[in-house]
Amino acid sequence: MITIKNNIIKIIISLFILLNLLGLDVQKNSELQVDGLNLKINLIETAYELYNVNVLNKNNDIESLYKNISNNSHKHYEWLIKTYNSMDTKMKQRLDNIFKNHSSFEYINQIIYKDIHTKDEIIKEIIKSDINLTEDNKNDFKIFFDYFYDEYFDKYFKKQERYYNRLSKKLNNTISKSNINLKSFLAKNTNIQIKNNYKTIFYYTLNPLNSHNFVKDNIIINTIFENSNLQDILKIPINEYSNLIFSDLINNKEFIDICKTLKNDEQLNEDYKEFKDSYTFENWCIKNLSEGFSKYLDLKYLGYKYDFKNYTYDLEFYNYLNSKNLNKENIYDICIEFYKEITKN
Repeated sequence: MITIKNNIIKIIISLFILLNLLGLDVQKNSELQVDGLNLKINLIETAYELYNVNVLNKNNDIESLYKNISNNSHKHYEWLIKTYNSMDTKMKQRLDNIFKNHSSFEYINQIIYKDIHTKDEIIKEIIKSDINLTEDNKNDFKIFFDYFYDEYFDKYFKKQERYYNRLSKKLNNTISKSNINLKSFLAKNTNIQIKNNYKTIFYYTLNPLNSHNFVKDNIIINTIFENSNLQDILKIPINEYSNLIFSDLINNKEFIDICKTLKNDEQLNEDYKEFKDSYTFENWCIKNLSEGFSKYLDLKYLGYKYDFKNYTYDLEFYNYLNSKNLNKENIYDICIEFYKEITKN
């Protein structure tokens, strides 16, 4: 009897190990998943931090920013300073060449959805990617990251990895216990159906000052910080769902006609100057609405109240939505109605 019991225990343990090896987790939320540190992100991002702290902001008090976040962040800053100072002049120049004309986002965006996991694979994929790198740039990239990884980052990353794996496990447990279902919430409270099965994957970043967001097909990838909580991460898919819902407005003739009138709005046009490289004017008008709707969902789902604006009319639209019944009124009709009132004023 004891032998049979022991065998059953062994089988259960073996199945658990197999599930982990296959990367399966039956408790993971179908919409949200938090993972630890990702080498593809952090190898590039930490090299950028070296450049940002020691070159771009060497004359600014950037240390206080790290220090005010957490003790770990400040230790990370000190490691960045120590690491850079120990590099020879040629390696510092290579680092400068790598980030002089390209951001960390540009590099990471080339590899984030690729099934690669090692330093050599990352270097190879970047060099052959769509980024317009000269042969000298490619040479700098390979030599620097071979050196940086082998001499500094490999050991540092593995040490940090254990800590962030614990954080991800804790946050996943919180998600699991909270029974998150944003699609169901949207359908119930706004009568809006999200057709596709979107999944948001969060990876921790060692950089406490900068996060990245990537969207491809039905997978949203976002970097989060050491102190990120459930409310922080839920705002990300809420914002992406808002962008998705409002993207159809670009095909609405009545909305496009309203945008033509909005070109006479002085404040909207003045604020648009800052975003001209990112949006057409019509998409800028949509962004104001989607951001306001995102704030509205934050209030309804998370109880988070807003009293500040990110764009020209997002806060006004957020307040406007609070006076509406989204179960009975069409969201696109509300958008057009809102902007019509703006144009009257």
